[in-house]
Amino acid sequence: MARKEKSFLAKVRKEKMIIKCPVCSKAITPIIFVNSVQSEISGAWKFNKRIVKLCKCNEKEIFG
Repeated sequence: MARKEKSFLAKVRKEKMIIKCPVCSKAITPIIFVNSVQSEISGAWKFNKRIVKLCKCNEKEIFG
């Protein structure tokens, strides 16, 4: 999927591009989701980080 281009006027004004959810039409916010996992071999804790797009309709799926 191609990235949307900002116009020169938007760049000068430093406007942010707001992406809306097609289901609930609210703004989508990217967040970092950190999951802690204990290693079976060493027993040490590891942290898995991933960026998740969050809006009102999928909030319960991610945090539930």
